[in-house]
Amino acid sequence: MKLLATAMLALAVISGCSGGSDDRLENANEFREKLGQLDYDVELEPKFEAHPGMVIGKATSEDGVDSSFAFMFGPAPERLPFKLESNGAVWLNFGDEANYWIEEFPLGLTPIESDRVLDMRFAIEDASCQVIADRDCGA
Repeated sequence: MKLLATAMLALAVISGCSGGSDDRLENANEFREKLGQLDYDVELEPKFEAHPGMVIGKATSEDGVDSSFAFMFGPAPERLPFKLESNGAVWLNFGDEANYWIEEFPLGLTPIESDRVLDMRFAIEDASCQVIADRDCGA
């Protein structure tokens, strides 16, 4: 988790986030609130004062499967010169912008466990989408 936090902090320094810092802070705070409303155990890293649009944490499914994540509100995708694990960052643009990465879940899960982890990941992604789109993004 600390390695992920260090990587994201370095990313923020390198990327020189675009957009207003107030917007990034507002979106990150709203996202933190939405994560707290999910039906999953979510642990968040402390806020980075120098980079208020960054949210880093870990969610745990009902089966105990952890999935780390990192979200940064504000920069455009070409401004993110990184790749975490085997899964690159994803860019969302629905008025406001966010870049995010969610750890791939481990192999060897049962079909039910896999479905539950995917549901958890979707809930996290949907929470960020709701923040930047200011509407429900779920299917």
